[in-house]
Amino acid sequence: MTCEEAIKRLYALLNSDVEKITPEMMDEHLALCKTCCDYCKFNAEVTTAMQNSCFVKKASPELKNRILNNLKLP
Repeated sequence: MTCEEAIKRLYALLNSDVEKITPEMMDEHLALCKTCCDYCKFNAEVTTAMQNSCFVKKASPELKNRILNNLKLP
């Protein structure tokens, strides 16, 4: 399996397309391919960094009230 095939199949699996990829197929490819392994590691690190930093800070109650008031919700 080439890198392009592995990525296409991974996105197919994630998007629930017709073609399915087995965990064994991905494990086999990642064991042999440093490019894909680095790509997956990078994506995991970005996701973790976003989860750890982007969602920690919350708006102050005052800001939240101003936004909700400006939206003029019923």
